[in-house]
Amino acid sequence: MTWHEVQRRLLEVQKEQQMCIHKQELTELDIYHRILRFKNYMIAMERKSLLPFKHSIPLMGECAFYSIGLKYNLDFLLFWGPWSPFENYWKLKDEFKIYHKRKQLAEELSKKILWIGIANFALSPLILLWQILYSFFRYADTLKREPSMLGSRRWSNYARLYLRHYNELDHEFDARLNRGYRLANKYMDIFTSQLIVILAKNVAFFAGSVLAVLVVLTVIDEDVLAVEHVLTTMTVAGLIVTACKVFIPDEHLVYCPEILMRNILAHVHYMPPDWSGNAHTSKVRNEFSIFFQYKVAYLFEELLSPLVTPIVLCFSLRHKSMEIVDFFRNFTVDVVGVGDVCSFAQLDVRKRDNKMDDRDDEEEPQPSLRTNMFTPDQSPSQEGKIQMSLMHFHLTNPEWKPPKECSLFINDIKEKANRNTTSLSIFNPVTQNMVMSSQGSLTGYLSGLQPSGAGALGESATDQYTSLASSIAIQSGMYPQSTQVSMAPSVSGVHHRLRGAISTAEGPLERSIGGPVGTMQGSTSMIGSGLGGYHSIGSSKPSVDEGSLELLSHDMSVSALYLHDLQSRKQRGQGQMGYENIEEMRARNLWQRQDSNQGPVHAGMPNIQEKREEEEKDSGNTETIAKSV
Repeated sequence: MTWHEVQRRLLEVQKEQQMCIHKQELTELDIYHRILRFKNYMIAMERKSLLPFKHSIPLMGECAFYSIGLKYNLDFLLFWGPWSPFENYWKLKDEFKIYHKRKQLAEELSKKILWIGIANFALSPLILLWQILYSFFRYADTLKREPSMLGSRRWSNYARLYLRHYNELDHEFDARLNRGYRLANKYMDIFTSQLIVILAKNVAFFAGSVLAVLVVLTVIDEDVLAVEHVLTTMTVAGLIVTACKVFIPDEHLVYCPEILMRNILAHVHYMPPDWSGNAHTSKVRNEFSIFFQYKVAYLFEELLSPLVTPIVLCFSLRHKSMEIVDFFRNFTVDVVGVGDVCSFAQLDVRKRDNKMDDRDDEEEPQPSLRTNMFTPDQSPSQEGKIQMSLMHFHLTNPEWKPPKECSLFINDIKEKANRNTTSLSIFNPVTQNMVMSSQGSLTGYLSGLQPSGAGALGESATDQYTSLASSIAIQSGMYPQSTQVSMAPSVSGVHHRLRGAISTAEGPLERSIGGPVGTMQGSTSMIGSGLGGYHSIGSSKPSVDEGSLELLSHDMSVSALYLHDLQSRKQRGQGQMGYENIEEMRARNLWQRQDSNQGPVHAGMPNIQEKREEEEKDSGNTETIAKSV
């Protein structure tokens, strides 16, 4: 049984039994709001930079601290504690909705944070002892069996908050991060220091030599193990060799940071805008390491949590009390049958990101100053969070009926993303052939990435939605490892289904093949396919196919790439596609291809092209024949 079956049955029972007396029918969004009420608030507060997660440390630079202990304290203070702003699980206290009480509430919240911080500081020795014992019993056996575990990486707690969509369940979020894990590992592995590599190789050589000699002596005579410290020496040498291997890169490693970052973005959906085009720099690598940290760094963070958490509460969070009070007042809406929820979780693309009102006068601001209407193009600071969450929720719940404005936005994004995918595949036959060929690794994807005439397309050529979509599907195991991929609309690749338990599958059980990926699979001729597999909001119920279950992630990946590129262009003040329209792009690409076929380019002067003598003779003979005729 999948989650969507449970959700469907719950909606059917509501129609029959009226479990919720305030509404006759519940929607998928209502269910998500009830489950993720507090999580949506946390995501919004992180996006507003209300919570002190990032800190600048001398000699270390910027780092993020969001331990489990700090998370527990924040939840206790803001959501479910006896002094939290919430009266119960579904209702914010009435005084937090009154503008005139903001100062009083901010002072009270500041005092509560201070007292909680003092309590954490007083209990820090006991909590520290507990953390040490827990870490020892939790990881001792794992370290014995897999010493390389400390050298592996994980998505940090801060990344799990930063990268999460509004209204995204845990199993959906985990599936999305898991798809980007290997790519993130590859990206971090390509940054190596030659000095560290040389040191690691030499240390591994000497430690391995000692270990090899002791192993050979042990095979010859078992009594060698009885010698004092021999077994300890072998264990330490093995640990050293294993640790050094972490710093030695694969000799066949391909350096392609920009492509890897684009593929990571296709899965995790969010990244700072200044990373685009700078993935090869150490600055971006260091910033990405905040999201994708070593497990040993995570363990160190948890061990220090009893000491650092009181400092964060008393000296950082306490001064944010006024902004927190304003946040709950400005961004809380009452939904009938659900209760108070975060306004951003409504996924309403019409409402603008309202700034906090920190004025000192006692008069409540006019509604016109607190709520503004905007088009999706006018909010570059949001990094497309609401828009991306809306697209993800729609693709995860295709039967959900959004408001009219949201429907128009979704259909518009689908149409533009599909048109860009179609046009780029028409311009670049190499990228279209990638869908038809077996590409089982990133190397295969790299071999077909550069199309002819890429220089003419300029920046738009880097937005290879078609090739990235096929690469995403290939890396996820969507396409079979054969020389030809079946192009039938009904995909025969994935028909498995978990039985007897709640499946952690991300998408709906029954769903049509949608989006640019569905379009590429639906027909080899992509011209005139319109919206392809995407069904418009408000249309008839789409044809269902259980095998299309995993296509959800690929549809969302292409949409995420398009939305991110759109936001980046808006911030740089460029147009949507870099050209006036699709026709201009086609004309420029055709012009480039024609010029590239005219003849070899002079090595010293790239703008001068030479004609071959044979071509001149052929053209002369053709003119003579034409005149005679």
